[in-house]
Amino acid sequence: MIVECASQQVVTDHAVNIVSAGKSMLIMSSGAMIEAGLMQMVMASAEKSGVSLYIPSGAVGGIDALRASKHLLEEVTIISSKPPVALSGAPGFAGWEDEKIDEPTVIFQGSAAEAVGLFPANVNVAATVSLAGIGPDSTQVVVIADPDSPEMSMK
Repeated sequence: MIVECASQQVVTDHAVNIVSAGKSMLIMSSGAMIEAGLMQMVMASAEKSGVSLYIPSGAVGGIDALRASKHLLEEVTIISSKPPVALSGAPGFAGWEDEKIDEPTVIFQGSAAEAVGLFPANVNVAATVSLAGIGPDSTQVVVIADPDSPEMSMK
């Protein structure tokens, strides 16, 4: 078994080849699986090779319940609040790098599908929730830079 804990780019570049080579794979960078068609390609390759693909729930409790009740959900919004330094380097934070953020500031509001490209190291919880729930295009994500937030907070 290969355990990926590197980056979304590693998943995009190597997951199909890994499972096609007969290795089961556990993917921690779940945001990569939102990329158009990647989930289907990796799952099809894993099935053809007779191996397993795992995307753990990570920091999200109740993923099984979410998956089981997704047909009842009309909307899902994930609000992620982090100190600005935790967002530094993310493409979606580039326009804010030189700004002094001294109060909670909404940096991004949009779909999980958009968020994973803009905040690849910051929104894996939202990606996991969207994959288990109503999908990455329908799941909404709000990213807040909060200088008083000692760590990440998800709602």
